Amino acid sequence: MTPGMSIASSVSEPRPSVVTALAPLMIAVLVGFLVIGAALPVLPLHVHDGLGFGPVMVGVVAGCQFAASPVARI
Repeated sequence: MTPGMSIASSVSEPRPSVVTALAPLMIAVLVGFLVIGAALPVLPLHVHDGLGFGPVMVGVVAGCQFAASPVARI
């Protein structure tokens, strides 16, 4: 250590915590799931009430939405 150098200046800066580093990614995933999940309760109501289809078609549309979810994550 040189005579003019203090102990505090030789210590490196603390690294950010894992939570701080991952917070933007976690927020982006949360927003993505909220946006995708927002259509889940609205779609069957729209198919039944708005388009006038019966319960079978509502089930088909809801099933297709659930089936498309894992396919879109690949």
